Amino acid sequence: MKKILSFCFLSFLTVIGFAQTFQATIQPLDASGNGVIVFVNTSAFPGITGKVSSLTITIAIPTSVGARPPISIDNTADPYITYDVYNAINQVVDGESHYIYNILGTGDVTQPGATMTWSSGSDVPMATIRFNGTNAAISSQIKMVSLPDGGSDPNPNSFFGFSVDGIDRVDEFAMFYGLPLISEAVNDGQGYFGTSFARTIPLVPLPVKFTSFNVVKKDNDGLLTWSIENESSMADHYEVERSLNAVDFTVINTTARKLNGASSNAYNYTDANLTAVRKTGLIYYRIKQVDKDGKFVYTDIKSVKVGSNGFNVSVYPNPVVSNSEVDINLNEAGRINIQLFDATGKLISASVLEGVKGLNTHPLNMSKLSSGTYMVRIIAGEQVQTIPVIKK
Repeated sequence: MKKILSFCFLSFLTVIGFAQTFQATIQPLDASGNGVIVFVNTSAFPGITGKVSSLTITIAIPTSVGARPPISIDNTADPYITYDVYNAINQVVDGESHYIYNILGTGDVTQPGATMTWSSGSDVPMATIRFNGTNAAISSQIKMVSLPDGGSDPNPNSFFGFSVDGIDRVDEFAMFYGLPLISEAVNDGQGYFGTSFARTIPLVPLPVKFTSFNVVKKDNDGLLTWSIENESSMADHYEVERSLNAVDFTVINTTARKLNGASSNAYNYTDANLTAVRKTGLIYYRIKQVDKDGKFVYTDIKSVKVGSNGFNVSVYPNPVVSNSEVDINLNEAGRINIQLFDATGKLISASVLEGVKGLNTHPLNMSKLSSGTYMVRIIAGEQVQTIPVIKK
């Protein structure tokens, strides 16, 4: 099939002077491994505007993953294309047996909204392919392929095809781009021999980073808030842990990751009726972020004080590498004295802050101090609290 299409369209394009400029590549949808996105890119300047007539995508998945995984197509990038998926016979790609999927997309050229513009050199997403089943996390093994003469299936549709306004626009001599890339197909004007394909490049998620974690006491409740960066689909949930001695912690809440597609998110939890947990003294908290693969990371420990008038102090992060901050919760506005002592009791620094009712934050610069244990003393009226701080 591809042989006939290539010959006819090449001849047609030669007559009318259109260049075949589109290439394709494939990349993971996200770090979960459960999907890929097909992109197209054109070298035409200043670009191409038109309506997609057809888009043929061929996906190859190694049979070594187990049973053939079902796939589904998300056409959000261009909702005017309707896709049908056909399971072709297994074929060898790059020396290994693969499941072959022929994805045939038909555009709606009658709709005014179907017009798209592909700017020169820009990667434009065209379709999202999702994998289902127990062996779905396989995006790093997926290839987008174009097999010789459309493959050996009885219905030879195993190739990359892309037409705009009824014109075949595939760069027949370099169909794919991206790294790592193998493109062995040769087009002699009569058809293909050899195989072209583009592999996916596995995404390596950045470590999840807590950008803030705060605990304040309001009335008889503990209000916990935390913010996160680099949150990927590998993140599964957050566990709120509580302790009475800062050593032995118990999970009191599990919060699922927000499914909003953002990599930066904020969360909160209210630990109600603190005096039912402890009549007087400190209650300690930390947050545990857990990935789907079981990996996890903790925040530093923060605390609130019960059985008092609401005065509470915490230092975050602690231990500190260079800079930290002191959070002071006041029941009433007033002057705050902040003092830093070394292990011998020598005063290192002192600051005065005009505090407001509620949360007050003061920076603590320890970048020039030697490693060791220091003490932060907070004096607010008759209230005094001292907290050990470890400098790494």
